[in-house]
Amino acid sequence: MPLSCPTDHYAENYTRTCVPKCNGTYADTNLKVCVDICPTSYFADPVTRLCATTCTNNASISLHRNFENKTCVSSCS
Repeated sequence: MPLSCPTDHYAENYTRTCVPKCNGTYADTNLKVCVDICPTSYFADPVTRLCATTCTNNASISLHRNFENKTCVSSCS
């Protein structure tokens, strides 16, 4: 993994490069790395590809926090 990336990039584990957006993974904005699973108290938001404390909610899409799998989903089961 790169030792440091520019402030607007994330360290990508698979390619070992700095990327502006995580592809297929989620951006941990605190550690500035791409992760498969977001840290505790964060949810994986598939719209923004970020680990977030709240899920995307706007006029076209409304996601809810699924506490079981720590992912933002369109409806809780």
